[in-house]
Amino acid sequence: MHELCNQLKLKIFFNDLGNTEGILQYYKNTRVIHINPNIKNKEYFIAYMLGYFFLHAKPNTSIIFNKIENKEAIIFASELLLTDEMILAYEKKFKKGAIEEIAKLFNLPIPVVQVKLNGFYGNQFIFFNA
Repeated sequence: MHELCNQLKLKIFFNDLGNTEGILQYYKNTRVIHINPNIKNKEYFIAYMLGYFFLHAKPNTSIIFNKIENKEAIIFASELLLTDEMILAYEKKFKKGAIEEIAKLFNLPIPVVQVKLNGFYGNQFIFFNA
């Protein structure tokens, strides 16, 4: 994910933001993600902000994030962090519905795995098992 940010010339900084979890900022034609180092699941929050950036951000606009609530950005983050290939590589190892085990294996929050494995989220197909 950090390589994707580098390719997009999107800089990531970890700053004490108080109660704010993250900020997506446009500063002098540069895109910057500020992450509060005190939050849990920093990688997930970065992926979420990337999803918001691709799907909803407008040029020259900064956005403050205090919680994860945008459905499309949640789906984006889940797909970015937990690919079909990752699931397929371990699908025989886990029993159906082993969300906590999968989350632990990939060091991801349980909601990421839930979104990925639910198959449908808001009428949008997520996981395809061919």
